[in-house]
Amino acid sequence: MQHIAITDIGNPKIAIKKRIIEFLQEHANVIKRQLRGTFNGVSVEVEPRDEGSSEEDLHEICLDISNIGIISFSLSISTLDKLFCKHLNIPTNSSDSNVGINSITVSHSKFFERFVSKIINCLFPSEKIKAIQCEKIKHTDIEINCELIVGNIHEDMFITFSEDSLKYFSNGLRKYKPFTQKDVVATLNQVPVDISAILMKTELSIDALDTISVGDVIDLQKPEQIDVKVSGNTLFKGQLVIDEHAQFGVKYE
Repeated sequence: MQHIAITDIGNPKIAIKKRIIEFLQEHANVIKRQLRGTFNGVSVEVEPRDEGSSEEDLHEICLDISNIGIISFSLSISTLDKLFCKHLNIPTNSSDSNVGINSITVSHSKFFERFVSKIINCLFPSEKIKAIQCEKIKHTDIEINCELIVGNIHEDMFITFSEDSLKYFSNGLRKYKPFTQKDVVATLNQVPVDISAILMKTELSIDALDTISVGDVIDLQKPEQIDVKVSGNTLFKGQLVIDEHAQFGVKYE
C-alpha cells in the first residue's frame, strides 16, 4: 500500500518533529558523557533519525517530566537484555530467540528506568522525573527512532513525545491550520502512483482527525473515482482509508 501522511497537510507536526530531532542532536555530546559510566566506560551514542520501526515486542518506560509532559522510551526485549548484560559485564544470551517477555525481570526494568532518566536529565536538567503507567500511543504523539550505539551493540530505541510535551517545542508555530480539498488533492498528486478522489467535505481541519480511526473510510462523493494507476494504466479502484500511522491508503477488494 502506498502511503501519504494525512498529518503532513497543513500541520505543524512535521516542523515540531524536526525541532525535536535537532534538540536531541544538540544534546548528543552531553548524553554521551552522561551514559558512558553506565557501561563501564564503553562509549554510548544516541543518534536520532527520521524513520524506523520494530517488529519485535517492545519494553516501554513512561516518564512524567514536570513542566514538560510525558515522554516514553521503548526498546525491543532482546535489546534491553543485551544492554542489561553489558551493564553487568556478563555474557548475553547466545541468540535473540532465547529472549522473550518472560526473560525481563524487575532488575531489567529498573535498569532501563535509570538509563532513560539519565537521558531526560541531560535534556531537562532542572525538571523532576516520575515513572508512570504507560498508555496507548495516540496519533497526535510524535515518535522518534534513534540508533542506540553501545560499543559493538547497534540497536533501535524509540522515544515518544506525548501531545502535551509537544508544547515545549511548538513555540512560535501555529497550532492548527485548516486544509482544503485542493491541499489534499495536491498532496496526493505527489505520490508516485496516481490516486484521484473527490472529497465530500470542502474543508477539513486537524481537529477532525480525532474522530478518525484505523480502517475508517473517508466519505467521497464518487467512491468509484478512486483510481490507482501506474504509467497511466489503472491497477484497481478502491476506497480511501486511514492506516495505523494516520496515513492515507487505498482499500480494495
